[in-house]
Amino acid sequence: MIRNHNQLQRSSLETASAVGLPLVGQDMGRDIVDSLATLRKFASRLTNNSATAEDLVQETALRALVHADQFRVGTNLGAWLRTIMRNLHIRESRRNLRIDVVDPGQITISDIGLNRPEWNTDMEDASRAYFALPPVQQEAIYLVSVTGNTYAAAAKLSGCPVGTLKSRVSRGRINLRRMLD
Repeated sequence: MIRNHNQLQRSSLETASAVGLPLVGQDMGRDIVDSLATLRKFASRLTNNSATAEDLVQETALRALVHADQFRVGTNLGAWLRTIMRNLHIRESRRNLRIDVVDPGQITISDIGLNRPEWNTDMEDASRAYFALPPVQQEAIYLVSVTGNTYAAAAKLSGCPVGTLKSRVSRGRINLRRMLD
């Protein structure tokens, strides 16, 4: 772990030049190093883990040094650094999301709510409302919401322009809400 500010600056600059990225001026590097204490506090609040927070700070400093040309002089450097850090944290959090694998043999009827009468009634109401929609809206909602296709892919499957498909999905969702309320 790099503790010394000069080591961090030297290490980040060496990393940037090793991969062929442009180096930044000394003032920008010094300003980033001066912001490290604030970044550590922000990272600690984001991650609740000191090791992860330190990694996040270092990655933020490196990204800031590498992309220093994107910083607008006269704007708030701290806000720019926190934005980089927040975006890195969000990207990493999304990457770490995992879907739990469930053994189908361990699922019981109570786990999926089939023994709850109100659940059955809600599903019946939703099913009735869905099938009361015009066929083009049913198809659009199915292709986008149920199967998870993008609007472009769903439009291609439907043989209509993307805007038309978006309109059908929107109108279908509005109609479903009206019927279910």
